[in-house]
Amino acid sequence: MVGQAEACFLFCGLLDRPFASCSSMPGSEDRIRAWARDAGVAPRLVANTAIGIPNAEYPQRRQELLDRFVACVLEAREQGAALMGLVAMSICPTEYAARELSAASGLPVLDALACQIALAE
Repeated sequence: MVGQAEACFLFCGLLDRPFASCSSMPGSEDRIRAWARDAGVAPRLVANTAIGIPNAEYPQRRQELLDRFVACVLEAREQGAALMGLVAMSICPTEYAARELSAASGLPVLDALACQIALAE
């Protein structure tokens, strides 16, 4: 059994590119760094970002969610990220498909759920 975060990190390791995470709310940076370390990709995790909007407010603040995600990508890019490797599941794929987030932000976005399914297969 492999969780979504671990699967996503393993794909980031396969891609061998600097990546960033995007959480719903600030405060999970240490946990995400620990997960990256456990997956063996900590040196590639260059940025931890957070939307700053509670999950329950996403449906009524959908455009703001997308705008905040794009801002997170810009922040991550400034820190050297070449892809968004771990995005909170409440954002991707629940509110937006990875393809939509990639198009809006200009940076490849991995869907953690899709990574988990692909790894399980």
